[in-house]
Amino acid sequence: MTTTLTAIGSERRRALGSQASHDLRTPLAGLRAELEEAWLHQDQTDLADLLTRALRNLDRLQTIVEELRL
Repeated sequence: MTTTLTAIGSERRRALGSQASHDLRTPLAGLRAELEEAWLHQDQTDLADLLTRALRNLDRLQTIVEELRL
């Protein structure tokens, strides 16, 4: 029985880890893409717009992390 409960716990941890990884990848990828694009085209980048989008992605990341802590 203990082995079964341990296996179930391991499966749940793996599933949670997989879901968390997926949920975190999207805003991280968006943030990276925006920052790389701004770096490549600095003369064409609206800094205020870039910072607004970056902060929005960071808000999404923060929300995900806070949900994981619950």
